[in-house]
Amino acid sequence: MHKIFSKNLFIGKKVVYLPKCHSTNSIATQLAEIEHVNEGAVVIADEQLAGRGQRGNSWESEPGKNIMMSVVLKPTFLKPSQQFFLNIIVSIAVKKTLSEFGLENVKVKWPNDIYAGNKKITGILIESTLKGSMIETSVVGVGLNVNQLVFTSEKATSMALEVGNDLDKELVLEKLSRNIESIYLQLKGGASEKLKADYLKSMIGWGERRSYREKEGTFEGEILGVSELGKLKVERGGNVREYDLKEIEFLWK
Repeated sequence: MHKIFSKNLFIGKKVVYLPKCHSTNSIATQLAEIEHVNEGAVVIADEQLAGRGQRGNSWESEPGKNIMMSVVLKPTFLKPSQQFFLNIIVSIAVKKTLSEFGLENVKVKWPNDIYAGNKKITGILIESTLKGSMIETSVVGVGLNVNQLVFTSEKATSMALEVGNDLDKELVLEKLSRNIESIYLQLKGGASEKLKADYLKSMIGWGERRSYREKEGTFEGEILGVSELGKLKVERGGNVREYDLKEIEFLWK
């Protein structure tokens, strides 16, 4: 069982622990819609039967080894067009948490995957419910590989593989929840431009010439930033184009 996060202000004051579920995001969404839980409610599972990534991608996780959590947020201070800021703050929070456990070579792969070196260590899935011209509820799902040592994908890694030993999963969870809360409160307090700058500095490919692929073929380009709607802004051949998810592919060196 997972205890209440007593050192936090609001994230984790209600914790729903499930040994097994289809998706923590689905459970958290149900809690928000049916039970109208307070902001900061957390759903944690040891095993997900249908863990999801962006656009329906699956998420591989060995039972009991990793963190699979969803947090209910109510960012009514954001406009629907600003909801990508949630991706920004959670990405920064994950990167900060990993650095606190000795992982230095950590980067954000747009829009919301976290990589250690050239391998994926964290996936983020944010699903929001809108009410009129405001965001009513956002469910922030984080899948963080902690102690898993074997993956079917050669492009995946874990904290344990990177640092060379198992970690206290409860401690990782506490630090992660605290960092999400702290950076979320910074966003709420008006630090959006600073946080966006921090996100850009952490991005794979930002300010570099790299190879990419789109439907028209491969090209050399440079990431210039992210639009307000979260689209990737890439300079290629003297022109700037914006790409949505699945419209552009990073080609690793």
